[in-house]
Amino acid sequence: MEAIKELLPVKAIRKLRESVNKKYIILAGEPGLLKSEVINKFLEESNLKNVRFLLGEEDRAIPRFLTKIGSKLLKEIAETIEGLKMVISNYFREEKEINFFVFERFEEIIGSESLSLFWDLTLNSRPQISFIIETREDIRTPLETQTERIGREYFIFEKDEIMDFLKKHEIKIEENIIEEILKKTGGHGFFTRIFLSEYIEHKHIPEGSDIEIIYKILKERFSELKPETKSLLMGLSCLDKFRPMELQRILGIKDAYDFIEQMSKKFIFFEKQEDFYYLNPIFKDFLTKELERHPRGIILKKWILDNAIEYYLEQEDYFSALNYLEKLKFYSKILDIINRKFLDITETNRALEIEPIIEKLPDEIKNSHPIALLLKAHICLLKHDFEGIIETLEKIKEPDKLDPQLYGFYFFLKGAGYYYLSEYEEALECAENGFKYGGTKDERVKYRLCNLMGAINAMFENLEEAKKFYDEAIEIAKRIITSKRGYVLLLTNIGSIYFREGKYSIAEKKYKEALQITTESDMKAYIFNWLAQLYFSRGEIEKAKNSLEEMFQEIKRSGADYYLNSYYQNFKNILLFEGKLEEAKGFNEKLRSLYKAYKDPEFELNVKFFDSLYELLKGNYDKALEIAMEMKIEREILKIDKYLLIAKIYTLKKENEKAEEYFKKAIELSPESSYRRKITYIPYFLFLYYNKREKEAIKVWEKIKEVPEIKAILFDIVYELKVFPLNIKPEEIFEFLKGKKLI
Repeated sequence: MEAIKELLPVKAIRKLRESVNKKYIILAGEPGLLKSEVINKFLEESNLKNVRFLLGEEDRAIPRFLTKIGSKLLKEIAETIEGLKMVISNYFREEKEINFFVFERFEEIIGSESLSLFWDLTLNSRPQISFIIETREDIRTPLETQTERIGREYFIFEKDEIMDFLKKHEIKIEENIIEEILKKTGGHGFFTRIFLSEYIEHKHIPEGSDIEIIYKILKERFSELKPETKSLLMGLSCLDKFRPMELQRILGIKDAYDFIEQMSKKFIFFEKQEDFYYLNPIFKDFLTKELERHPRGIILKKWILDNAIEYYLEQEDYFSALNYLEKLKFYSKILDIINRKFLDITETNRALEIEPIIEKLPDEIKNSHPIALLLKAHICLLKHDFEGIIETLEKIKEPDKLDPQLYGFYFFLKGAGYYYLSEYEEALECAENGFKYGGTKDERVKYRLCNLMGAINAMFENLEEAKKFYDEAIEIAKRIITSKRGYVLLLTNIGSIYFREGKYSIAEKKYKEALQITTESDMKAYIFNWLAQLYFSRGEIEKAKNSLEEMFQEIKRSGADYYLNSYYQNFKNILLFEGKLEEAKGFNEKLRSLYKAYKDPEFELNVKFFDSLYELLKGNYDKALEIAMEMKIEREILKIDKYLLIAKIYTLKKENEKAEEYFKKAIELSPESSYRRKITYIPYFLFLYYNKREKEAIKVWEKIKEVPEIKAILFDIVYELKVFPLNIKPEEIFEFLKGKKLI
């Protein structure tokens, strides 16, 4: 009977061999046509490297679909959906060794967002790669000219191929018997095999319809087993897939390999994918019904699933553990595990992986239980849904009832949400509360809070304070296992401190170090943004443009449109430097549209600031002043740019007293002895020179010149004269400084 498992539809195998030059090869037809076995045989004969994926209902959710692919293909998995999309897409473009990627039970994702994502990931793959798709129903692809279909007609057995097979294995069956079996089964692979095996074993052809006969055969063979073996087989029906080790640990089968081999010979219903086994759906359905009829079936099912849950928790396979708990409707246990393992889950991409299970929870749990909401808020952070973070956390009625470390994490999430919405005062309050109410209970939470506090202080130009928090985060990172994404963010943020201190060379080194580590597209976009700013500040315009081009490509790959704000802002500066005012205005209009989508108040400030500057450069000084005066700015450090703009407008209006008043206001707001203050002095220095107040201008220059990179200051003079049109050429300023031996 075991030899019957080698009976395969030859036409389908031959057709598959002929289709290897196609990008998409679709094997379509109902279960039992032996499609997976045909793929197995082809791959075995081809002797080419391949990777296989067995899809399930949970893969309809994009996070689970991506993590399933990523966990098998990548050494390290990115931690956001955008990052996963990018690295997997790049993998398919760049992979050189693997020729075939096989997706079985593809019908599970038809009609879901994962299907569209699959086409996006594979369309631009290396031309030599083929994607073999096993599915119940035929589907259209986005590249029909590169698609081959192997339909049901190729899988139906014919008399001659069965006769050849039997002859090869020295099995004697009369030709008329084979004809009768084919008449009953219609040549359907699975049923034909069963009828043949039954005839070989009992020398008769069962009467009745194919399904009725299959169940009758199963019933007869099942009844011959010992009670203990029956229980083990019924227990298998509770598992989606299994390996011998799991049968040993979950079901207590000492020699699992022998058990699988013996049962496979008797039932030929065990199917294999790499090192995983699973039951043919017909056999699984039969065993499930037997378990339901068994007097102790409910107890047996609970015992097995309990064992499975504990086993997968030990393996830190949270998805499998929580998946079985959801099947049992043990919602309190799900929440208990998430509560106990919360920081482990949120340290990697596992939160995205188990999101589909959270979404299966009853509404009254997933929309009100604090642990479920806390995890959903973290998922919002990974998806860049910053308003979603705040809205989700607001639903937690009594956050102070959370465990202390989770209460600290609650404030971290809320603070991060406010930070990315540019509400820095609120972010600071949350971060401080995080430390106060549990943020020091677990170093993983403290690490995140230190990083957040560093970022907030940097936005307030409290650079020493920011550096202190970043240094503490680095020290914690040496003691704990941190996510790669978190460490890349930390490196980039440290680089931003050096950037704000004018130490561009050190900052550049940090940014490039971060780029070497990360594989996530949205993080790369973030880093290229800083590099573009750095190169522009040094006057390296081509490098700045190249970084912005890299940034834009990473934004497209990741879908992280939020970063377009920085992209548009950086490009506006370059275009202003190049004297392309109208093109810069076009980018400002794009930024205006982005503000409508994200409602970030700082996006709006950037838009209005340019509106005023545009009128200034057009000579419409009163209109420019009106717009500038109307800008409502809460954060003190941002008022510097507003006051400088107003000072420039008054200068051009020849109202020098008012101009000087605003220059001095801007300087006073800049932290003393900071690089920011030195930059703020530059337009004031130009104002004094323009008004023939050379001695005062020299005194101001003395406060400016002691900087890490004087080249950057000299470029800033050139740029300022582009946006502060005093009809002075940069060369005139440089000659003045040289003449006074100031440079």
